[in-house]
Amino acid sequence: YQIRPSWSGYLLNSEGTHILAISSLSGEGYTGKQQELFGVAIGEEKPVQLTDFHSIYPYTLIYNLNYGGERWSPDNHWVLIELITSDTNEFDLNSDPIHLFLIDLQKNIAYKICEQLTGKNHRVVWSPDSNQFALSIEDKIWIVDPKTLESHLLIERPGIPLDVLGWTSQ
Repeated sequence: YQIRPSWSGYLLNSEGTHILAISSLSGEGYTGKQQELFGVAIGEEKPVQLTDFHSIYPYTLIYNLNYGGERWSPDNHWVLIELITSDTNEFDLNSDPIHLFLIDLQKNIAYKICEQLTGKNHRVVWSPDSNQFALSIEDKIWIVDPKTLESHLLIERPGIPLDVLGWTSQ
């Protein structure tokens, strides 16, 4: 496949040293509805492909790269992205699933954290030491360890939307 020369979204890390960018795949067998995540260090010429979603899902759309809380971990080792998948060439934002993926930027591996229906409110906040992140989905807040992918439910309030807003070290 070939990488389309125009990027459809980007995210700069907090230190200003690396950029993540979304690119659609084009060429024989691709419709431009298959997106992958690329990363590049500032000053480098060639981006590195970080994900391989098109080998798993027929059609993919990396969604809300700049929305929903802190995406980069404070140590710049991890980034969280949302991926909408579809079995058709068209996306239905009211019914197609949203998957939350954790990207290990040192190993260039994407781990699926969860799948949820479109429209659910959610937010991510990293711990200051990058050893955990809090994830709010509707009426629950989960704590997740990025190294083991183990999670535990911190709080649940049925019927009351919860939103994790920050994390302090005290």
